[in-house]
Amino acid sequence: MKRGAKPVPTKLRVLRGNPGKRSLPAREPQATQPAKVPAVPSHLSRIAAAEWRRIVGELHAIGVLTGLDLRILEAYCDTYAKVRAASIVLDKQGLTYTTTTETGCAMHRKRPEAEVYSTALGHMRAYACELGITPSARTRVQVPAKKDDDAARDDEFFARRRAPRGAS
Repeated sequence: MKRGAKPVPTKLRVLRGNPGKRSLPAREPQATQPAKVPAVPSHLSRIAAAEWRRIVGELHAIGVLTGLDLRILEAYCDTYAKVRAASIVLDKQGLTYTTTTETGCAMHRKRPEAEVYSTALGHMRAYACELGITPSARTRVQVPAKKDDDAARDDEFFARRRAPRGAS
């Protein structure tokens, strides 16, 4: 395992404004962004599918979701569903339960769902950081401003005006 900070993909470094001003790799493979918002995978649970629908459009809109990222997004959504399921159990039944030993002593034990919740929450946080979902991850991403429709129409109009006659 390598030491130090994880390498940041070039696209994210560019979106962040390349804060260290280090040279960018020239031959890093680039993944393509899907043309339209990816559909919900059929194998996701109801809760995971709802999370997918909630977040996939925004990730696509800011341009950080590529075809290679879809599996990590699935993992994020599936983990979110596990966190929710464990949370529901813990809300209803509490963090601990009581058992009686062979000698008749009562023992309080931590519910297994508490461990599932804690572990899944850690995984969910890691996936969220990878996808740029967390507030701190988003502050490091600078998305170029999109031209508004009027500016785009103006650019198109003036481009046609500059074109030689008969070139349309």
